[in-house]
Amino acid sequence: MAKEHGGFTHLFSYVPITYDSAEIRIPFQEHLRNSLLQNVIEQMRSWESASIDLRDGIRYVHQNYWFILRCSHTEPVISLRFGGNSRKFATECAEKLSDLLQLYIDKTVVERYVHYHDRV
Repeated sequence: MAKEHGGFTHLFSYVPITYDSAEIRIPFQEHLRNSLLQNVIEQMRSWESASIDLRDGIRYVHQNYWFILRCSHTEPVISLRFGGNSRKFATECAEKLSDLLQLYIDKTVVERYVHYHDRV
């Protein structure tokens, strides 16, 4: 019966394809939590137009990509996820985040964690 209506391909053709990261947990110095968050927020506000939600960490939503950044309250890590409407935009978002976080966290640590690659 499903073939009469186009099968599974047709059924899922309305679901948008997105390219997103797994959860990334980056170690950082806990005493820098508040200054890191405030500085990241200030930097983001100079970027192109996007929606910024600060209710639970930082949620940044641009028309082509997004990210969520949270500082843990129980351990010295930053939790991060990001994605885009294409591989290109997911990679662009990763590069933007990497550049931003390197201002506050050692560059080699950031480069080890923040990059986009397709998940299987």
